Amino acid sequence: MDPNYISPPSKYDIWIHKSDNLPYRYRRSMSGNTSWQICKEVELNKNKIEDFKVSKYIPSDFSIPIQENQQTTKIDLVGKNASDWYLKDVNSNTIGLKDLKSKVLMIQFSGIGCGPCHMSIPFLKQLVTEYKAKDFELVSIETWSKNIEGIKRYQINNDINYKFLLSTDKITKEYQVKGVPKFFILDENRIIRKVINGYGKGTTDKEIRDAINELI
Repeated sequence: MDPNYISPPSKYDIWIHKSDNLPYRYRRSMSGNTSWQICKEVELNKNKIEDFKVSKYIPSDFSIPIQENQQTTKIDLVGKNASDWYLKDVNSNTIGLKDLKSKVLMIQFSGIGCGPCHMSIPFLKQLVTEYKAKDFELVSIETWSKNIEGIKRYQINNDINYKFLLSTDKITKEYQVKGVPKFFILDENRIIRKVINGYGKGTTDKEIRDAINELI
């Protein structure tokens, strides 16, 4: 993994009953997403580590199914027309690929809770400002979360200044997005000219700028 990849930490808050000193709920806070869980029928393991034997906790009929690797055909998308789409933002506004008329368009497939995606935001915001007068546009497409309120908070908290849309399984599959972030740089005819997987601060910044400058 690129040493520049830094994931925002998750924070856990645990509530303890004074009566029995057992947890009864916890909260997990991530970037743009918070979840709650009630702890029920909590039991503490008071065994000594020396006496702990894993085999005691495995059912005798337990088996691990072995799945054969399923090979999927991967197509090189560079040089091909970008798949058309109509996607919604958090306010239910529909935006289509054909609605974006800029000479150069960059699409970032992203995910709330993805560390490299979060780390790329300052650069992307700077990019939008830097190329504002150069017929360039950026669209980020969320692939992980369906939580509208969480996505809204994510946009507000990060002061995002570019379009942020919600993906569909169909579009994620057509663009062969197996991991995020993934960047597609399209020319004015919406032909994919560059595909970049992952984000490394500095190195990816330069790679993206170079690709944009070749097309503007």
